[in-house]
Amino acid sequence: MIEMPLPAAATGPEDPDDYCAAIAARNGSPLWLVGRSLPPQRRRFFAAAYASMRLIDDFVDTTFLGLSQSERADFRPAALERLAGWQDGVERAACGMTVEGDTAEARVFHALANVLPQTDLGTGPWRALGEAMRHDLEERPIEDWAAF
Repeated sequence: MIEMPLPAAATGPEDPDDYCAAIAARNGSPLWLVGRSLPPQRRRFFAAAYASMRLIDDFVDTTFLGLSQSERADFRPAALERLAGWQDGVERAACGMTVEGDTAEARVFHALANVLPQTDLGTGPWRALGEAMRHDLEERPIEDWAAF
C-alpha cells in the first residue's frame, strides 16, 4: 500500500523569502522572470504567493493525479485533508500567523504571513485555487465552459 506523502522537510535556503524565491525560480516560470524585476517588497510578495500556490497545485497535479484510479480513490480523504490544511495555512498567513514546523508549507506560509497582511488582496485568489483543487481531487466532470 502506498502512503500519501507528508509535507516534505524544507531544504534549501533558511530564509523563508529566499526559500519561496527558490521555488519560483526552480519551476522556470516566465512569471518569475517578470517578477524578479519588481521592487523588493512586491518581489517578496510575488514569490510567497507563487510558492504557496505551487505547493498545492504540484501536490494535486503530480502527486495525487499521478496515482492510479484505485490509489486515488483510497487516498482521496487524505488528499482532501491536505488541501484543508493548505487552506488553513493561507487563512492563518492572511492574519499574519505562521505555521509551525520545518516543512515546505511552514516556510512558505511564514513568508506569506510576512507580506499578505500588508496587501489589500485578501485570500480570494487562494480560495478560488482551493476550490479548483478540490474539484480536481474529487474528479468531478467539468459541465460547461463557465465551470472550466
